[in-house]
This record gives sequence, C-alpha cells and structure tokens, in this order.
Amino acid sequence: MADKDWTERGVIHDEFPEAALLICLFHTLRSFRREVTEKTMACSQADRYYYLDILSKLTYSRSQEEYASHRPSLHETGNEKLVDYFEKNWHGIRQEWVQGLKNQSMHLMNWTNNRLESLNQKIKAVLDRNMNLMVFVKELMTCFDSFKQELQRRASKVFQKMAVIIYECDTPVIEYQRYLTPYAFMFVKQQHKYSTSIHIPPDSPTTISLQTRECGIFKAMSLPCRHILALRKSHQLPLFSAALCAHRWSRDFYKDRVSYTSVVCQFHFLKFERTDLPDFHFSRKLDKQQKTSREDREERSCIQTAKDLKIWKKEAVYKQQRSQEKIWKKQAVDKQRKISRQDTKNEAVYKQQKISKYERSCIQTAKGLKRRYGRKKVYTNSKRSHKRSQEKIRKKERYYLHYSYIKT
Repeated sequence: MADKDWTERGVIHDEFPEAALLICLFHTLRSFRREVTEKTMACSQADRYYYLDILSKLTYSRSQEEYASHRPSLHETGNEKLVDYFEKNWHGIRQEWVQGLKNQSMHLMNWTNNRLESLNQKIKAVLDRNMNLMVFVKELMTCFDSFKQELQRRASKVFQKMAVIIYECDTPVIEYQRYLTPYAFMFVKQQHKYSTSIHIPPDSPTTISLQTRECGIFKAMSLPCRHILALRKSHQLPLFSAALCAHRWSRDFYKDRVSYTSVVCQFHFLKFERTDLPDFHFSRKLDKQQKTSREDREERSCIQTAKDLKIWKKEAVYKQQRSQEKIWKKQAVDKQRKISRQDTKNEAVYKQQKISKYERSCIQTAKGLKRRYGRKKVYTNSKRSHKRSQEKIRKKERYYLHYSYIKT
C-alpha cells in the first residue's frame, strides 16, 4: 500500500516482483484534486467539481461493471485534456486504485497506509535528526524491541483470556471461535449473520465453489464469505472448514511464533535488564514509565485536579471581568446620553437665537475658560493688563516677521 510515486513504485516492483502494489485511497483522491484544476484542464470551477465527482465515482466502484458504467461519462465531458490524463495515468492500473478491483489481492481490508504513518510517527517521537549514527542505530533497534514486546503482549491476550461463549456447543460458529483469533472470528460471525438472508435457488445460473469463490471479500481476507456459507448450508454440508481460513488467522499460528508464556516476564524487561540498555534519550523516556499503578493514579488525579482548578480560576476571572465591563459600559452609556441631551438642548437654544457656528465656538471657549480660571480672572482684567498682553502679541508678531525675512 503506497502512494502514486513512480520512483517508489518502480523500486518496489523490482525488489518485490510477486507482491501486489496498491495505491492508497487518500492519495488517489488527493492526486485527482491536485492534477484536475481549472488551469491544467482549461475549464471552469463548476466543470472541475463535475470532473472530480466522476473520478470519485470511478474510485469507489465496487466491480468492473460499475467501473465500466461510469467511464463513458468521463468521455462525454468533451475535455480532451482530462480524457488523455486519465487514460494515460490511471486506466491502465485500475486494479491498483479502484476499490472493488483491489479485492483481487489479499489486502486485509486495508485501504490506506495509516498503519505505516502511525509507525513512522512513533519512531519520529523517539529519534532525533541531529543524532550521530551510532546512537541513532542503537535507539532504532531499542524501539523495534519495544514494538516486538508490545506485539507479544497483545498476542498473549488471545490465550490468557477466555472468550465468552454465547452459542450452542454443536453450532459451527463455536468451531470457528475456537480455531480463529478474536479479530478473524468477528469477521466470520458477521458473514455468517449475512448468509442467512441469501437464498440460492436450485436452478441458479451463478457458479459458486464450495471451497473458493470469485468474491472480493474472500480474496481480500482469505476467510469464508457469506456466499460460501450460504451455499454449504443449502447443500447440507458442514459450515466449518479449516481450508477456508488462511493459516495466519488461526490460533496455532500465534502459538508457533509467540512465546506467550514468558511474555508477562519479558514485557517489563527494562526492570531486569537495565544494564544491557545504553544510556540515551529513548531509555530515559522509558524510565519515566517504570512507575507503579498507584503512583500513576495519584499523579493523574493531581494533574486533573490542577487542570480543574485552573479552569475554575479562569471562569471566575472571566465572570469578574464581564461584570466590570458591564458596569463600565453602563457608565459610558449614561455619560453619553447626558452629553447628547445637553448638546440637543444647546442646539435648540442656538437655533432659537440664530447664532452662527463661529459665535458658538467663541461661546464654548469662553465657557471653558470660565470653568477653568473663574469669572473674575477672565472678564475683570484691568486696562493696563490688557495693554501689556497686546504688546506681547505685537512683539511676537514682529519677531516672527523678522525671522521669516532673514530666512528668505
């Protein structure tokens, strides 16, 4: 499962010639959105959305017939650039990106490369690009050992936990449950439920084999599909057959490859083999995880309490700010209303007296001076002080005129 990179695809084909190479569903749709644009296809925005809708239908086609029914609609658009792009890059490899045609190979119902991206993200969280080569290799191998221990721990649960049996002892579902892993059994149980709604008439022209069938689900999972179960039931044959299930889904497969009896001791291998581990960043990260469950619970509870207190404090401060803002807003509104009332009152007086705007400004200035200096200081100046002020003004005017003359 990879993206549509020609270099990577060529290398994978050369190194693994027998493997079936599939294109990720996410990368397929993303390639369509990137390549089919208004500029490259010389179309409008509405036409581009229409083209992408057709390509999306082709991607989600469940069979070759459905794919063939959607393909003419692409040619009917009349866009030669779009048709050439599709025929040259995608039609020849339709078995690798069409959902229904992918089932010709065993892909285990995996449509994307999210598993690989998840593994890559975990490795990046531990490794650093600035490490030297020796430390990088040591940490990488330690990381792989940790992944292996985690897989063994999960596999051991298959044998350590007893499954709850809710079926009768003589039913074939019980035999599948004892033979398969829990994940594979859930799939077979679902297919067995769907098989009850399938009716196969005796004169049916459809050819179905008792062991294999040209079914996408059977080929993708290597587990019995609903059609095989329905046919075996109609022929009164036992529904359980180990030949219908791939060996990788059996419990014996994990018994041979996983030493589940020693997994419990090996899972905490860091406690017993601390001297074998190098002293670097990854080991320090794993050291933090060597705490007892009680300490972990106490630490989590303390962290949660601190978070709750922080949230409550923020809410209290926010409520206080909101209440103070409401008070300030109310005071500002009242002040503005008072000023507007006074302005309207003064405006009515001015209109009644027919005073000009210049006279209004003079009156406002006089009122301001009156409020600031008092009535006596403004209006009861003597003639001598008035003459002195006039002389000061004339001196300033003569100075400015003389300065401007010298400057010119």
